[in-house]
Amino acid sequence: MPIYYLGDKPFCYINASIKKGYVDLAFWTSADLENFDEYLVTENRKVVKSLRYKSVDEIDGKVLLLIVKVVANKRDKGFYKR
Repeated sequence: MPIYYLGDKPFCYINASIKKGYVDLAFWTSADLENFDEYLVTENRKVVKSLRYKSVDEIDGKVLLLIVKVVANKRDKGFYKR
């Protein structure tokens, strides 16, 4: 499972579930992503939220870029809102 870093902090990871037929692009700074809850999946996870795709056509580039920008700007705050 590839994990991507910005500097020395984890930024996101990609999890492909062949069995379930989707790919998750997951972010740890979930507290800062509340404005995107309609796009994100938590599925019994306390910290991580992810964008879930079953096909390339499902990717909304604008939403993806907005979330990446929010996470990049908040990466020094840790996992939980302070």
